Amino acid sequence: MSLYGNLFRYRERIDRKPLENFLSEGIRDLLDRLSRQQATELIFGLFLNERRRTTDIAASRSLGSLRNRLASSASIHWETQCAIGFDGRTRMPDLSAFGSAGRILAIEVKVDQPLADQQLEHYGGGLVEENRFDPDLGCALIFLTHTTTIPNDFLRPSGTSKYHAPLRGACSWTDVYEWFRNQADSNPSTFAGGLIREFTEFLKENHMDSMNKTDLDALTNFLSCGTQSKIAPLLRRTRDVIAPTVSQRYYYGRNDIDPFAYTSGDKVWDWCYRNEKREKWYIAWGLRLGGQDTRLAISFPGGDKALFGFVLVTSEKRNDALPILSLPEAVKKELREKGWILEESQMACLKMKEAAAFAGSAGGVIEGFALWVQESFPEADRIMSECIALLKAQ
Repeated sequence: MSLYGNLFRYRERIDRKPLENFLSEGIRDLLDRLSRQQATELIFGLFLNERRRTTDIAASRSLGSLRNRLASSASIHWETQCAIGFDGRTRMPDLSAFGSAGRILAIEVKVDQPLADQQLEHYGGGLVEENRFDPDLGCALIFLTHTTTIPNDFLRPSGTSKYHAPLRGACSWTDVYEWFRNQADSNPSTFAGGLIREFTEFLKENHMDSMNKTDLDALTNFLSCGTQSKIAPLLRRTRDVIAPTVSQRYYYGRNDIDPFAYTSGDKVWDWCYRNEKREKWYIAWGLRLGGQDTRLAISFPGGDKALFGFVLVTSEKRNDALPILSLPEAVKKELREKGWILEESQMACLKMKEAAAFAGSAGGVIEGFALWVQESFPEADRIMSECIALLKAQ
């Protein structure tokens, strides 16, 4: 495992997997080690590449001013979680770049989690307020992402933008991987070159590198077998089978089925929320690879070559976890006998089954999985109900 892989493993916690924060810290360390010329090339060749930035007149003026400010700055330094204020509120961009006259870049780092409400708008507004002394606003708002979708209007002309800063750029972690890999190849014997190689290896371990021949072969098999077109029917059939139970006390956050929503590429799934709970407690089901789920403190056996069906009871809010450990001992004993894993993190109750077992069902995988979820859903509903009853009794 790479150096960064080891560091990330030691930074993990029972109730969270801080990949985005870790990547922000890791890339900040590397950026501070770059030469002035390298940092300038990265800003304009990667973060503000002409194919992935705003290009209207206001943005062009900002770009020219930013070039001049960087050229005249005694140094460029990078910081994480440096507060930025706007509209009476303070928020923390994941990464910022500073020249001699102050902040010039505000960067939001995402992997697969959704943006918070008004997040980019706030950063852009704060960036503009900090740079009012510059009539051309030589600063930029950057969105660095992996699978989190770039907002459709993020790169539209500034005249109609809600993001305030006219100069905005978007790039992906695969772009970062390629840029730093080229840097490592050109600096093979330096200490910074060694760290860069470790960082790019860590990105590769987390499937954030560029596609290669192995990926293309896997994609060919995936598409040629028609697997993609079978995933939504699998989850749709499950919704149909559990509909009577779901309709009593649950609702779907979205009517359509998006099997890959909010995942890191390790599962396909669906979920529904409990009606009477103010915070978002939910029951989820799907198929996922083996390996560690750090957020839930659960290890699926078999590594990434094994596939499991799962039903999960958990909370969307880490500060509003289910009171699982407070359930009556008799209830916990009964649930464990039925195959439920009750985690001490209180983040989740889980039931799993090897996916290959569904292939032997009379109706095939789709029917076998749907019926297993139907069998497990009342048990999941009971866990939810028992936890809510505990809270009401307090």
